[in-house]
Amino acid sequence: MKYKAIVFDMDGVLVDERSSWMKAHRYFGVCNDNNWDAFNNGQIDYDEFMRRDIGLWTKNQKPVHLSQIHRALMPVKYIQGAEETVSRLARNYGLCIVSGGIDLMANHVGMQLGIATVYANGIEADEKGYITGEGISRVQLYKKERVLHDYCERNQISPEETIAVADSRYDKEILEAAGLGIAFNPHDDEIRKAADIVVESNNLKDLLKHVKC
Repeated sequence: MKYKAIVFDMDGVLVDERSSWMKAHRYFGVCNDNNWDAFNNGQIDYDEFMRRDIGLWTKNQKPVHLSQIHRALMPVKYIQGAEETVSRLARNYGLCIVSGGIDLMANHVGMQLGIATVYANGIEADEKGYITGEGISRVQLYKKERVLHDYCERNQISPEETIAVADSRYDKEILEAAGLGIAFNPHDDEIRKAADIVVESNNLKDLLKHVKC
């Protein structure tokens, strides 16, 4: 099979950060454990999960401007080898980011690394840039394969012609839907079992041992 595109998760794969949402929570000094438990237990859907998480930021401070969210997410620390690896892969593959994280960070990462296509979740704001408390759901946890299919349709390729690179159980479906699923520096056994290849390393250059440039 000749692969035509590589789809990257962002947090933990391109960026040395487990979650851009958690980075924002740390900035605002809040904890989302209750929201996380409610989502994982099926008590709320993903849209409500985002709504409650965003609401934590305005609990002690109103209003909150998008520029504050941007400050919370910067600077970005890239995973070791990210720049070189992405640069080399871009010569022969279409590249895409599919992240359940925040688009303010994902778009920045895409621009910095030269990845033009980025799917990530947004923060709704009014005309003055103040957040409304609503999220813009584009990439749902456990449903990333839907985004892969959208990307493939737009680029007139099949999912079998793609390589997906991710690190956690929330990416299991996209690894299974891609032609080649790679678990990079995996955090759990679920993603290891779903992957065709497991890269036990925190240096993205080790990906090049398994993907032709």
